[in-house]
Amino acid sequence: MPRNTCQECMRPLNLCYCHKVQSFQNKINIILLQHPLEIDHPFNTGRICELSFTNITTFKGEDFNEDSSLHKLIESNKVALLFHRPEFSVIAEKGDDYSHLIVIDANWKKAKKMYFLNTFLHYLPKVSLPLNLSSKYIVRKAPKEGHYSTIESIVYALNILEEGDYSKALDAFEYMNESQTKFLYKQKSVKE
Repeated sequence: MPRNTCQECMRPLNLCYCHKVQSFQNKINIILLQHPLEIDHPFNTGRICELSFTNITTFKGEDFNEDSSLHKLIESNKVALLFHRPEFSVIAEKGDDYSHLIVIDANWKKAKKMYFLNTFLHYLPKVSLPLNLSSKYIVRKAPKEGHYSTIESIVYALNILEEGDYSKALDAFEYMNESQTKFLYKQKSVKE
């Protein structure tokens, strides 16, 4: 029997985080490149981004080399790619004047594959986040230091680049982590 799910966050009703979502009017537009496997993934934080930020455009797929609407958007704006690579410069505090940030929404292995597959990304300015930030992603583990969930990456970048504090956008993310952890613990206790 299928579970009843929230039509907004796509989580089971007992794990819905919508009551924790807050809406933010971000100045820098977010371009989310969402891998197909993330679309229906239960722990997809890109969905939290779509519910939290008013200036966000999502492109779904894996190969965007021929996506004319994405390329027009890139060509007509000052765009940077936010992605973790050691050779990329760390995002500057309110010094970088980007109108748009591209963020890849995928697990870390697939995000790396998407970066190398979409060669147009290689020609954009590229920035990464400082390594001293901490990830609170409990239900999915980061492979290395400096790897963050999509929502964490966007919140941290906007907090650096814009005046304002977007940290409250993490409330739904933290609630999702906590409620899933409690649910799994409860399931494990029942089995024992």
